Amino acid sequence: MPGDLTLALVLGETADCTRGRAGRGGRVVALSQPRSLGESELTPPAGTMAQGWALLLLLLLPRQLGVVLAVRAPGFGRSGARSLSPEENEFSEEEPVLVLSPEEPGRGPATIGCPRDCACSQEGVVDCGGIDLREFPGDLPEHTNHLSLQNNQLEKIYPRELSRLHRLETLNLQNNRLTSRGLPEEAFEHLTNLNYLYLANNKVRADLGTRFLPNALISVDFAKPNLRPLSISHLKAASLPLGCPSCPFPTLPPISQNNKLEKIPPGAFSELSNLRELYLQNNHLTDEGLDNETFWKLSSLEYLDLSSNNLSRVPAGLPRSLVLLHLEKNAIRSVGGRADPHPQPQYLLLHSNQLRRLHTVHLYNNALERVPSGLPRRVRTLMILHNQITGVGRDDFATTYHLEELNLSYNRITSPRVHRDAFRKLRLLRSLDLSGNRLHTLPPGLPRNARIKRNELVALARGALAGMAQLRELYLTGNRLRNRALGPRAWTDLSGLQLLDIAGNQLTEIPGGLPESLEYLYLQNNKISAVPANAFDSTPNLKGIFLRFNKLAVGSVVESAFRKLKHLQVLDIEGNFEFGDVSKDRGQLEKEEEEEDDDEEEEEERR
Repeated sequence: MPGDLTLALVLGETADCTRGRAGRGGRVVALSQPRSLGESELTPPAGTMAQGWALLLLLLLPRQLGVVLAVRAPGFGRSGARSLSPEENEFSEEEPVLVLSPEEPGRGPATIGCPRDCACSQEGVVDCGGIDLREFPGDLPEHTNHLSLQNNQLEKIYPRELSRLHRLETLNLQNNRLTSRGLPEEAFEHLTNLNYLYLANNKVRADLGTRFLPNALISVDFAKPNLRPLSISHLKAASLPLGCPSCPFPTLPPISQNNKLEKIPPGAFSELSNLRELYLQNNHLTDEGLDNETFWKLSSLEYLDLSSNNLSRVPAGLPRSLVLLHLEKNAIRSVGGRADPHPQPQYLLLHSNQLRRLHTVHLYNNALERVPSGLPRRVRTLMILHNQITGVGRDDFATTYHLEELNLSYNRITSPRVHRDAFRKLRLLRSLDLSGNRLHTLPPGLPRNARIKRNELVALARGALAGMAQLRELYLTGNRLRNRALGPRAWTDLSGLQLLDIAGNQLTEIPGGLPESLEYLYLQNNKISAVPANAFDSTPNLKGIFLRFNKLAVGSVVESAFRKLKHLQVLDIEGNFEFGDVSKDRGQLEKEEEEEDDDEEEEEERR
């Protein structure tokens, strides 16, 4: 018998348990007596029988089960004798029932120390969420440490009732009708153990409403829950403790109502030295609603979300502990205009603002026409994708020696406007993404990982990959590369290349002379019509070959081509074998290629 079960012996008044607890997956064991003798001879008075069974179970059941015996019989209740309802009378004469069910809070009529329709547990968890409460419950157990009142109609909090809950650690008031008037300044003053406070989706306007927040708080949420999934997979070890790590209440679905905070009163957070997370997104906060010391005394703050407000600049006085700051979807026009002696956070998200000249980390989805000047010397990750940048100058990254990841994808960059020394000084650069631009040649100085997808590459110029022994992954997907432009010498210097993606081009053959170090080769969505026996002679270490959706015909794949590949794990040739006449197919491909060559020559002449 599992040690985490609660045992309840119910005699007579069994309607709640047999229909409630046992119905949740618990086990019901009937403790009945033989009926061979007369019923009247064996059945003692209900109270005597209840006491007898209780003593019997206490003597026989193992102590480690943590037995809880609830003995009920006709005439016994919480406050003495009372008359039974018709429904209770229906069960009052049944046999005694032993209900074995997992120990969990169950909703139902009010019991001693638990409000009606709420779920309470012995560990101090009280869940009164979604029961249409219009007044703060006044009969909460004093040992409550997690209280959920979300999804109700509460308009006011009574400090007197809250002050009794001296053990309270989590208070969830999301999605009610609380206003600034309904939150007295002293509402949470006496909750000295309160760690998590959730007030999102109420009707708090103008300012914070309450001034006295307990200094034990770790997380405060005044915003809309689940506005969007937070992705911080790039954070290093010890990622932020977002949300309540041991919160016993379920996550709420998105709700349309938000708070409408316009300002934070001076000193509102001055005593919250333990606060680590603060959620203020989706409000009406302005620059005037924050002063230089609004966040300065939050010495433990690591995560601050101010997205979707009305800010036009980055707040001043940010604490040194801050790691991640959300400022996206505001009206910010510039960064760094004011002298601020305090350090900036490690991760600053500013996308979907009105920025034009700035230096930061995430700048995607703005209207930048060039790489911003004055970038921080120690910036490591720079995202400038989805802007209107047309070129990269010689000195654009001259001082960013620590840059490791640079994303310039989906701009308007052309090859003539990329200086040959643009990336030469980035010795620590590990990843460069130039996808979705207008390049027709590879830029020099590529790092370990280079993505040049969906550009206008037609050929790899002689020496384009010279001196790039450090290159490990090269993505050339979605260009217009052909075999004649990929000679065997094109890959000579790529002695460390492990992944080559040339999918979605115009190849009719498997490229030759690929480096011996290659492990993964992506060639899908080309026009390859055959796999000869020597196709992979130069690449014996291949683990994955992807040839799906080409024009391979039946009999055009020589089986011996794969025999020497001792490490091969994946061979993908799905979506082929639709052509029976190989020679005819090749002739047609050659004709199409000649026509395309003529078109390209005419286009080059027009340039």
